Amino acid sequence: MKRHLLVAAACSTTAAFSQTVVDGSIIANNYCNSTFQSVETGFGDNEGELNGGFAVLDGGRLYLAVTGNLQANFNKLEIFIDSIPGGENVLSGLPGNDLSSNMAGMRFDAEFEADYHLIARRGDSGGPVFDLDFSQLGTPNFDSYPNVFSGSSEGIGVVGPGTTHLSVIEVAYSDANTVGVLGGCGPASLADSFSAQTGLELSIALADLGNPTGMIRVCIFQNNEQHNYASNQFLRALRPPQCNLGGDGLGNFTGTLAGIDLNLFPGEQFFRVGPCPTTTPLPRPIFGVDLRNDRLFTTDVEDYSDHQRTLASYTGECDALDFSANGRELWAIDGLTTGTFDIVTGAFTPAGTLSGPASASGLTAAPNGVDWYLSENTVSGTNLWVGDITTGVFSLVGSIGTQVVSDISMDAVNVLYGVDTTMDRLLRIDTASGTPEDIGPTGMPMAIGQSVDFDWSTGILYAVLDLGNGAGAFGKINTSSGALTMIESTTPLDARMKIAVRVPGYLTNQSICNGFENSTTLPARLQMVGSSLRSDNLAELTVHNLPLNSLGYFINSPDLPFTVVYPGGSQGAICIASVSNGRHSVQIRNSGTTGAVCLPLDLSQIPQPTMLVSIMGGTTWSWQYWYRDILPTGGSTSNFSNARTVQFF
Repeated sequence: MKRHLLVAAACSTTAAFSQTVVDGSIIANNYCNSTFQSVETGFGDNEGELNGGFAVLDGGRLYLAVTGNLQANFNKLEIFIDSIPGGENVLSGLPGNDLSSNMAGMRFDAEFEADYHLIARRGDSGGPVFDLDFSQLGTPNFDSYPNVFSGSSEGIGVVGPGTTHLSVIEVAYSDANTVGVLGGCGPASLADSFSAQTGLELSIALADLGNPTGMIRVCIFQNNEQHNYASNQFLRALRPPQCNLGGDGLGNFTGTLAGIDLNLFPGEQFFRVGPCPTTTPLPRPIFGVDLRNDRLFTTDVEDYSDHQRTLASYTGECDALDFSANGRELWAIDGLTTGTFDIVTGAFTPAGTLSGPASASGLTAAPNGVDWYLSENTVSGTNLWVGDITTGVFSLVGSIGTQVVSDISMDAVNVLYGVDTTMDRLLRIDTASGTPEDIGPTGMPMAIGQSVDFDWSTGILYAVLDLGNGAGAFGKINTSSGALTMIESTTPLDARMKIAVRVPGYLTNQSICNGFENSTTLPARLQMVGSSLRSDNLAELTVHNLPLNSLGYFINSPDLPFTVVYPGGSQGAICIASVSNGRHSVQIRNSGTTGAVCLPLDLSQIPQPTMLVSIMGGTTWSWQYWYRDILPTGGSTSNFSNARTVQFF
């Protein structure tokens, strides 16, 4: 059975990441490098505080986020980046823009040699403004961008290109944070540091940072308006108790920062940024109707033919088929009857009657979860309709032309495609007018009954083509050229099929806290893949950035969790503490030589304190990973990964 093939298979030690969005919030962004504040702020609670630093390398860019607040009095947020060999361990004062020469003589930790410097500041200059500078240290080169958000000290925007950077810098700032660390010099609650989710976000092209090939190092701190009185808010954090550094490291004002030597403070006042694990998602499930052999079947994109199994007989004419955007309902149109298939039993339940179009050749859900698009073949060509499949009511968009479009599918960014069986070509279709744009030939002589559907998680357009006389092919279509790459022949099946790829095919889950750095200098990273549908019993946990040859196990919680910092002397925080923590301790994992572990879950056998339980649809569960580590002094300790939570349906 397909389910057993997927669950029992060796699990992947890679993790899935979505594209990072610069909007002033870390919510929904997959920052896999992070550090947190451990000292209360000397620059004012919710005025000048740095709660956490986050970074990810994505698409040739460095995405950097700092949660907290920057006071609107032109105090400075200083961001130093060490990305290439060389640089300044002791600041020279060049280029000196915005009086940054007042920092000349400041000494970083021994391993940190700054190459680039960003200055963020906000205040009132005849109205609220937010300014950003970017400079190449040790040179006269800098770019200064006043009033980035056009009359506001908060917002989203871009700056450049400039003389020091050839690509734009994306920037966003939100001052919405009202949580985070308190004011003072003492130890900060790490639970408070975790709680902040808004602040400054930046995106910088790696080419503008010298095309780094190794780890990037970042040092961030808050400074006063004249760049000559440093706060106690650094990332990585200073050790408590610690008051403001001032200009001499002791809190005194000297007019410069020449008296600050970060080597005199315990630990490192910078954090490292490395690549995230790449992605190899689980095979996406496919459901289909075989019109020649009268059956509803299921399979997956990994092995379309061999993994097929019949769910139920079906003697109707399935003219169009697709999953709802959330992947929970499989909708079909049979003549003028709309309805859903039960993906467990295969039973078809009529829902209503199609209103508007006289027939359907293709159906696709839009990513917004509201709109559905339908193609209708007529004697003169094909029409495009938009509507609601749950009511069956559709409105005419326009004519696609004289082509016979046998199926349509929309990708994850709302671009609609169709297959023209008249000319054997792929079309891009305007959703406002129906106007087609010819992309190119598929390279296959198509007959009737073609079916296409996107896997939104990978962007791949899968196709099952009827080539005539029982011959067929399963493959993927290049949406730039239209060409089909055949994955396998379906001729042995002697079938004519309509298919739907179920996406979201992976668990819709979110991280509820970040891990602490371990002996690798990175936090362990937990990711979940699989299916949110409980009936699929497809869920897999993976953890990366673990110390080599480290033992550990997963823990779970079905309750609303709370955070306990440094439990039992650990170097991390358990973020899913509850009275019902279950331990997967009979499935102890070893990170081996890869620094990664994985665990396929059987959702019917989840450990709880006194028994094994079966997860029910409609419930929310959380997972985290506990593991052994070594202290810098050589002693043994333990740590935790980030935690993730998922709702099953």
